Amino acid sequence: AHVIFINGLGLEEALTTNLTNIGGVSVIAVNAGVKMLVHADKHSDDEQGDDEHAHEAGDPHTWFSIHAVKVWVENIASVLSDLDPANAEVYAMNAAAYRAELETLATELDDLVATLPVNQRKLVTDHEAVSYLAAAYDFTIIGAVIPSFSTMAAPSAQELAQLQKQ
Repeated sequence: AHVIFINGLGLEEALTTNLTNIGGVSVIAVNAGVKMLVHADKHSDDEQGDDEHAHEAGDPHTWFSIHAVKVWVENIASVLSDLDPANAEVYAMNAAAYRAELETLATELDDLVATLPVNQRKLVTDHEAVSYLAAAYDFTIIGAVIPSFSTMAAPSAQELAQLQKQ
């Protein structure tokens, strides 16, 4: 491989050093230029673990945003075109085709969500990962079973009981 695309934003923090030490391979974060949603950290260091601090700046789960994925497509097409100029037109055409698919998906999702009254747009999620989707479609996230950006966090019995009451 000549290039490895990663999400960035701290999600591959355990792999980043190893990936960047591979000779002759560029490691590119597809999220360059994506505006992250910023959330207040609700958990202490003990609840999160030492390796969660990279996520404190915002929500790294940008793939839940169709707009963000469009930025990814542009970033990927640009990098591939720079690495392989002879096929730049192919990369541009493929990027345009995928953007069109994303636009179709956005329209379908807009139409579907429009059938649900705003006051009924409430979500309980497995963990705090759908903030971009919720923000785009006026959903309220009532809570999360794993109330953290980390899948390593564990909810207490009290937190689960409170979530059930909501």
